[in-house]
Amino acid sequence: MTNFIFINFWMQKERYQGFKEYCDLINEVCTGKSGVELFGIYKPLNESWNWAYIIRTDDIVKWREIDDEINGKYHGKRENITQTMTRIYTARAETPQPANMGVMKYFLEEMEVWEGWDIGLTDWYNQEVKVFDKKEGIWFMGLYQPWNSTYHWTHFMMFDEMYRMIPLAMMCQDAYGRQERTLSSEAKLYERYEPN
Repeated sequence: MTNFIFINFWMQKERYQGFKEYCDLINEVCTGKSGVELFGIYKPLNESWNWAYIIRTDDIVKWREIDDEINGKYHGKRENITQTMTRIYTARAETPQPANMGVMKYFLEEMEVWEGWDIGLTDWYNQEVKVFDKKEGIWFMGLYQPWNSTYHWTHFMMFDEMYRMIPLAMMCQDAYGRQERTLSSEAKLYERYEPN
């Protein structure tokens, strides 16, 4: 079974107008569906998008059905939503999900251009898994291939507190040295947001 990650962005004319209603609808549509997991509503911290919701599914068709259902139920109320965009990823390798998901407040998307496409990639990934295995407050989710990006590969992580951000960036380099095959990289950080 292949899993997919979808980061669904949207912009609003007024940042909070109708926001809770829209988030409640996203929760309603995603909850209880087999093979669908909503990780939450997020505020992008280093992008210009207002909001994002992040889901994992075991079939790309399920995401299309969710997207259609949300748009159908929100029909006529979308005048405040001015722009949307979705980044799509296919899982190449994933790690087990920890039990303490409730504490994971931050979501990190680390994109890379890799010399030789995937030469040496599996070995590097296995080293990363060892570094992050059973670390408190961290879930190194796995290795993913973007569908609609110029980057070759992406790692996703979740963690509980912002102070972990810098140590996270250095853990693999401290353990194994700098990865020479990474030609360029970019990190996007998201903070989980609970509408009220």
